[in-house]
Amino acid sequence: MGPLKSANELKTRQLLDHAFDPKAIAVVGASATRGKWSNEVFRHFARHYEGTLLPVNPTRDEVEGVQACSSVMDIPHNVDYAVIVLPRDKVLAAVRDCVSTKIPIVHVLSAGFAETGGNGVYLQRALVEAVQGTSTRLIGPNSMGIYSAQSRLTFARDSHFAPGTIAFVSQSGGLCYDVLLKGQARGLNFSKILSVGNSSDLDWADYIRYFAKDPDTSVIGVYLESVGKGEEFF
Repeated sequence: MGPLKSANELKTRQLLDHAFDPKAIAVVGASATRGKWSNEVFRHFARHYEGTLLPVNPTRDEVEGVQACSSVMDIPHNVDYAVIVLPRDKVLAAVRDCVSTKIPIVHVLSAGFAETGGNGVYLQRALVEAVQGTSTRLIGPNSMGIYSAQSRLTFARDSHFAPGTIAFVSQSGGLCYDVLLKGQARGLNFSKILSVGNSSDLDWADYIRYFAKDPDTSVIGVYLESVGKGEEFF
C-alpha cells in the first residue's frame, strides 16, 4: 500500500469516527409532528444519545422539547455528524449547506435517488458533486441509519446498547433492522452497524476497512447486493 492510499484511509477512518462517536449531531428536517418518519428518527436520537442534539426545522421553534435551528447555516455549534431526513427535492440544498459549514460527515437517510432511476440518478450525482473536493463526505442516500453501542445511536426503537464485538454493514436497510433486533434477542451484541444505502460517495470498502481497524470490533458481517470493486473486496 502506497503512502497516499494509507493517508487517505487514515483520513476516512477519522471522518467515520465523527459518525460513530459524534459529540454533536444535527438532524436536518426533524419534524415536530408525531407519527412522521422524520420525527421518529429524531426521537431515536433524543431517547438515548447523550451529546449535543440539534434539530433543524424552518417552521418550528422546538422539536420534542429541543430548541430548533431554522437552517443548517444557523447552527450555533460545531457539528460532527448531520443526518438528513428531508424530502428528496430538498436534500441537495441541505448537503450544500453542510459543506459550507464544514460538517465532516453527512448521512442522507432520504430515499428517491438512484434506486428509483430517472431523475433520481441525476439528483444523486449532484449530491456527490456537492461534496467532491471538500472536507465533507457522504453516507447514503436511501439509508436506514447507524447503530453505535458506545455512543448510544440506533435506528431501531427496541434495541439496547449492551456492548459487543460484532460489526455489520449492509446494503439492505431492512436487513440491518432485522439483524440488530433478532441478533440481540438471541444474545448477540454489536459494536456498530451501518446501512450503506446507495453508497454514492463512501462505500462498503471504506466501511469494512474502518471496522477492521476498530478496537471495539473483532467480527465483521457483510451483506451486499452487488460488489462492484471485486478485486478490492478480495
